[in-house]
Amino acid sequence: MENKIQDLISATKGVMGEVLAEDAIPKLAEEMLKGTVLEATSGAFSMLSPRIGGVMVAYQQRRWERNWEKYISLIYERQREFNERLEKLDTEMRKKFRYDFFPLVSDFVQSEKQEEKIGLIVNGLTNIAGGINWQEDVVLMFYDTLSQLNLLDLRLLKLYASTYIERDDNDDIYKLMNECQIDNSQAGMIREKLERLGLIQSKNEEKNI
Repeated sequence: MENKIQDLISATKGVMGEVLAEDAIPKLAEEMLKGTVLEATSGAFSMLSPRIGGVMVAYQQRRWERNWEKYISLIYERQREFNERLEKLDTEMRKKFRYDFFPLVSDFVQSEKQEEKIGLIVNGLTNIAGGINWQEDVVLMFYDTLSQLNLLDLRLLKLYASTYIERDDNDDIYKLMNECQIDNSQAGMIREKLERLGLIQSKNEEKNI
């Protein structure tokens, strides 16, 4: 296991430190073994040449390590917040967080293709630690939806959400299109995707309100 990840886990204290030390380490070891052995010999990789297959496995392994390092780093930085929330839970709820929700959320870390989204995964975990959204189906729905969105989708979604929440930035659709080099049709495609996922209303629905 990468030394930096191990050091971060060892430095995390309190309830969250126990969760990482006793639950994250075995999971990391297991996934690291699967990542280096199973992926190289199964699925699509078995159809590739050894050279290309090896490159793909190495790429996925590096991404997996970066994602976990980012995930553990953010938990370490916010350990006081985690511990304060977890200490307010009763024993049974702490066990449910540890044995049900922490592994469930952690499963989304290794497959995330955009490292910047790891912060959103951790944000969701802090809400769960605070006793918010304790229905497993709701948690899965949130993370399944998040996994379908890229950073550009999320930025556009944030613009639509400004109708309901206060924002402290000066972002707008024209700035987004200019910085991301997309045109009206591409912005429209993103909007349609957000509509399909039920995250924003369609124009027809808005007219009927």
